[in-house]
Amino acid sequence: MIQAYSCDVSLTTERTTVELGSRVAMTCKVCPGNSIVKINLTGMQIADYWKPLNFYSVTNTSAYSISTDILNNISHIYLTVLSLTKDQAGTYTCQIVGTQNQSSVTLLYAVPVNYVEMIPRDKVSLLNNVTTNMFSCTSSTGRPTPVIRWYTDNKTPGYYADDSDITTLASSITNSSASGDTTTSHLTFTPSTDDHGQMLYCNVSNGYGQIMSNTTPLIEILRLPSKPVIFHNANLVNGSITVMENKTLSLNCVSEGNPNPTITWITPSFSRSTPVLTITNIQTNDTGMYTCRANSTLSPTNSIPFENNITTLLSTEVICTYEYVKQIAITHNSNNT
Repeated sequence: MIQAYSCDVSLTTERTTVELGSRVAMTCKVCPGNSIVKINLTGMQIADYWKPLNFYSVTNTSAYSISTDILNNISHIYLTVLSLTKDQAGTYTCQIVGTQNQSSVTLLYAVPVNYVEMIPRDKVSLLNNVTTNMFSCTSSTGRPTPVIRWYTDNKTPGYYADDSDITTLASSITNSSASGDTTTSHLTFTPSTDDHGQMLYCNVSNGYGQIMSNTTPLIEILRLPSKPVIFHNANLVNGSITVMENKTLSLNCVSEGNPNPTITWITPSFSRSTPVLTITNIQTNDTGMYTCRANSTLSPTNSIPFENNITTLLSTEVICTYEYVKQIAITHNSNNT
């Protein structure tokens, strides 16, 4: 018969998650009275204490030890797990026999995490200033719960002191099982040109050192081609140019991007894929609008490739020698007035 008996019972231990093979000390405190106390592991009795007789025992002396003391009229029962095994992990309950007064603690055995797997594994091509969430890291099973942190290497492979911690850009979920917890972390970030050439990685830890991800993908930042600029004899040309016939015209078209843009010149009479356009013995019928076109095909990782092009126009006038000299004279005279 279970009696209504007012009495405080407290079962405590310093750590509830411990390494296999460790000693684990628990203390059960029982209020004054001639109580009979038993300690169970997941419903199975492993120890008892008969206060009236000052008698105590454990069912397996190779697995547990027990001792008692009375401090300030409170019975202290000290139960020690001598070397924790998986079978000794579970819920320990200290209960006054014949009452509902009890207290419990649950012991878990530690599972050191031993790897973290990162996806994607290889170099990734990302669009500048376009947010991505393709990166994830998943830990092996561990206990306590594995914690994942994210880093970029600041373009100094093998030197970690200057790496940037970007964990605030990530979110994690935990899947729990009887054997421990698995953590998956997803990184969401907006890359910039400063990230080009950096390596990305994650670390995992659950109190037993840090383990680096199995891969460290290189970040490549894709950039659209810049608007082309045109040079003539190393001088920047804006909008138009005048050339004397029978001379050689050389124009250099420059555009930047990643990948490097393909440069194509389109003239009134022909087109040519080259950054430097050279026309020897140019004639007046070569007059017209010249177009420099920069074209790139960008192939972001996990996305459909797309093409982009941008142009710059140059009005080109080819004049005969007489007209060319006349223009120079007019320009000279206007500058002197």
